[in-house]
Order: sequence, then C-alpha cells, then structure tokens
Amino acid sequence: KSSRESFINYGIKGGTTYKYNGRNYFVLNAQYRTRAPYFENAFVSPSTRNLLVDDLVQEKVMSVEGGYVLKAPRLKAKVMGYVTQFNDGTDTRRFYHEEFNTFVNYSLTGIDKRHIGLEIGAEANLGRGFSATAVASIGQFVYTSRPLGTATQDNKDTVLITDETIYIKDIRVANGPQSAYSVGINYRSPKFWFASMNLNYFDHIYTDVNPARRTLQALDLVNPGTEQWVSILSQERLPGQMTLDVSAGYSWRLNNRIKSMKRPTYLNFNLGITNLLNNEELVTTAFEQLRFDFTDNNPNK
Repeated sequence: KSSRESFINYGIKGGTTYKYNGRNYFVLNAQYRTRAPYFENAFVSPSTRNLLVDDLVQEKVMSVEGGYVLKAPRLKAKVMGYVTQFNDGTDTRRFYHEEFNTFVNYSLTGIDKRHIGLEIGAEANLGRGFSATAVASIGQFVYTSRPLGTATQDNKDTVLITDETIYIKDIRVANGPQSAYSVGINYRSPKFWFASMNLNYFDHIYTDVNPARRTLQALDLVNPGTEQWVSILSQERLPGQMTLDVSAGYSWRLNNRIKSMKRPTYLNFNLGITNLLNNEELVTTAFEQLRFDFTDNNPNK
C-alpha cells in the first residue's frame, strides 16, 4: 500500500454578456481551477513499486476568453479569442536510457503551458434551401517553463538523475493540429431531405518531444549552432493535410402514414462519408523516440 496524497481541488468561473442590441453581443468569460496529478504521472513506477513522485502539487489552470457574436436573420457569426495558462503540471515517462543501460522512470515536475488562440465561425443563409458555413481555429500551444526531471531505475529505487533542467520552453505542445479550417455547403429540401459537403484543412501538427534530448547532457561536446546541435533541439512539424466529407439524410413523419399515432414521431435516415478522397497521409499522433545516443549525440540512431 502506498502513502496517501490528499488534494482539495476547487474552481471558480463566471462570465458576462453585453447585449448591444438584438443582433450584436459581446461575451467575456474567465475561470480558475485546480486539479490533482493523474494516477499514471503521480506514481514513479506503479508496475514495480508504490513510490510517489516527490513534492506532488496540484496543477493550476487559468483561462480567459472573449469575443463577439452576431445573430442576424441571414447570417450568424462568432469570433472568440482565448488564453489558457497551465502551471505546475507533472508527467512521468518510462523508457530505456542509453547512458545508464537500464529502463528508467523519468518524472517531470513544474510543467507550465500556455494555449492561446482565435476561433471564428459563420453560417450564412443563401436562400432556396442553401446555406454555407465557415470555421477557423488558429492556435499556438507552447511550453512556458523549463521543467525539472528526475530519473530512477525502473526495477530499483536508485535515483540516477535529480532535478535535471529540461530546455523545452517555447517548444510546441503536441496535442493534435493547432490550426484547423473548414468550409461547407448545405442544402435542405422542403421535402425533408438534406445534403452537405465540407472541405477541411489541418495544420501546425508537431511531434511530441523527448525531454532527455533537451538537456545539457545530451548537448555535451556539441558545438552550438551546428547542424548536429539544431537536429537535437529542433521539433519536427508535420505537413498539413486536407479531407473532404459528405453527408445526406431523409426524415419521415410517421404520423402521416400511421394515423393512430398521437404524438409527432419521426424516422431519420443519415448517411455520411468521411475523408471521401481517401487521404492516407493523415497523422494523428507523432512522437520522438525516447532513447537517445548519448555517446555520439545522434538523434537519428
């Protein structure tokens, strides 16, 4: 049985909307909350022992968003900007460490991140059953601190590294595309069927970085500014990708056929095809290998 950690988490959020008139609104929301470390990050190696990461603290999340909303008869639109700051995060990774020739548990503490972005959406009524939509989400998610790393041997409690500085400040957080765009055309028939088509584009997709590569040890005897130096510290950006989605549907009002039904009852049929053009170059998850050649400082080995 492990020692017990206790966290009292709390959150507060609120917002206000200013109604300029019946069509124009201005919105401002904010929140502050805390959350306990996740189980898989709190324990050093739950498969071998009950040791907890030293000095566990709860993560703090602060967020502010604001924007403009338009509600007109033929056009609906929203423009929202946001900033979210995460402080004191914890992350534990497990991999084979080439320098120590053993599996290690690499615990990072003091992880700070900032998400900043802009979200835009619009829907226009084109008449005769046609409408168009456009959506854009433009974000920048980066680390804003230099966490400390502690490595312990996996099958023992031997501490191999203590409070090693991880130089990941300003590196992008890898959590999917940080920019996404979509435009669509829709048709809704008065005879209760519809069809739609959306063209989507995803960009600013980054690989999850290896913290052991962003240390002084990994850069030992490597000349700053050289091609090798850049290859160790650089973060790979994956190419943007495009997809095309289509959907259609029909709705039957069963009351028209079955007169004994007293309540309005509908039967809906929907058909959708995602990625119609069969783009097979999409990448959803990418990460650097956690092993690193400390002898030759070669990130590609």
